[in-house]
Amino acid sequence: MERTFLKRNSIDTQHFSSCGKLMLTGEYLVLNGAKALALKTKYRQTLSIKTSKHENFSWTALSHNKEPWLQFKFEISNAEIRILTSSDPEKTVRLIEILKLIYAQRPILFTQPLAFETKMDFEKNWGLGTSSTLISNLATWSGLNAFDLLEKSFGGSGYDVAVAQEDHSILYQLNSLEREVSKVVFDPPFASQLFFVFLNRKQNSQEAISSYSGLLVGADLPLYTEKVSRMTEEVLHAITLEKFEELMFEHETIISKILGRNTVKKNLFSDYTGGICKSLGAWGGDFILVTGKPENLSYFRERGFDTIIPFKDMIDAN
Repeated sequence: MERTFLKRNSIDTQHFSSCGKLMLTGEYLVLNGAKALALKTKYRQTLSIKTSKHENFSWTALSHNKEPWLQFKFEISNAEIRILTSSDPEKTVRLIEILKLIYAQRPILFTQPLAFETKMDFEKNWGLGTSSTLISNLATWSGLNAFDLLEKSFGGSGYDVAVAQEDHSILYQLNSLEREVSKVVFDPPFASQLFFVFLNRKQNSQEAISSYSGLLVGADLPLYTEKVSRMTEEVLHAITLEKFEELMFEHETIISKILGRNTVKKNLFSDYTGGICKSLGAWGGDFILVTGKPENLSYFRERGFDTIIPFKDMIDAN
């Protein structure tokens, strides 16, 4: 079954597209085997690859407003990839390492110069999956295993790549290094009272995972993972906002205890009375989930958090 969309406009041009993600439950503990609920967003990143008119390979990454945020050129000589020019050497090196992984297994793809172009329809600091959608698109183009590419480049649990590859919201669980992925639909009756608020900062997932890995010596992981796995199933099937909020509050309490950190509500929104606030993915940045009514959202705007996206505009529930 096709896992991402592939369309050929001509012999020389290929287009790939992968969806972004948001992790609703299971952050951090997914690395220890907890079941996580990850939602497919309506926002996506595309990759276009065409035969270049020039003698070298090129890469252009475009933002949601079509402005380039990364450009570089490279050549392949004697089976070696060499950077020629770059607008951001640090980011370029990371991408070149991924291309080297692909080249090592699929050198035939690089027999003639190519022009790569990526474009996301969301702001790249939103944390919706700039890296995972890229890995998914490159894996589909090359025919390589997306999780192998992820493990050898960005790392992580792989839930984000699983969402991109399935092009669907999923339940995701790691068991003895195996992945259990099942498609689900999360479109609760109270969806009109769910909103995503951007915290005006990007959280580095790799750093968050690294920090988390050093916290768990002596922690009762089986108890925590079992609780969160059970709660994930309950969240998926919640039919009332009250039950959903109760589960989200309990989830936040558990992760707060593990990390030894205050919840986002206690840190930033302690006097918000319209509903609950739930961190999504790595704590400290990106989007949070907020429950409430539309008139409650002025609370966040008055405090400088102006990017607020309703559930129906963010999540693809089909």
